[in-house]
Amino acid sequence: FTIGSSDVTVSATLKALSGTTEDGLTWSLGGTNYTELTIGGTGPMQAYGYTTGNIWKTKAPWGTDITKVTIGDGVTSIGDYAFIGCENLASITIGSGVTSIGIGAINHCDQMTTVTLPASVTTIAYAAFENCQKLETIYINHDGEVSLTGNHDNAFNAPNLQYIVFPNPAATLANTKETGNWATYKNKLRSGFGNQLFLTTN
Repeated sequence: FTIGSSDVTVSATLKALSGTTEDGLTWSLGGTNYTELTIGGTGPMQAYGYTTGNIWKTKAPWGTDITKVTIGDGVTSIGDYAFIGCENLASITIGSGVTSIGIGAINHCDQMTTVTLPASVTTIAYAAFENCQKLETIYINHDGEVSLTGNHDNAFNAPNLQYIVFPNPAATLANTKETGNWATYKNKLRSGFGNQLFLTTN
């Protein structure tokens, strides 16, 4: 039999593969299955909302299916909730211009085992790396104190996190205090990079 063309309705939602955000940054999806995100431009990244549910998910235009992120050197911050709920995100490269990591920015990104923050990062907001299920080590390249804002007790509340590594003993000591924002993570702080991890006490 034949179905008349007027009897069938087909609808589809097309996902954008690139664009410009309200703050003027550019983004594009490429790689296998268009899951590799590149963000460029100059200036701070805006804050994004999220959808609620078993896992909160970002409302950023690139969605939550991404597996890899590269942030250009001109970007100066990672916005609130920018990548929250990107459960397949396994790799993030953060440009040398980023100075702050926003609230819940890299929350529930469950495939990452390590994250390296450039020397420019001096501020990390609460819940920034919370709930990242496989995250074991965070390397922070800054040579001095790094501020944790808000409820700092959950900035790195990832179940399998073992080490937060600063580049040298002086930097580790600057953040190893009996009181203050880093007290919760004192037993995880280390100094040294690569294969050498040195516990530093004060």
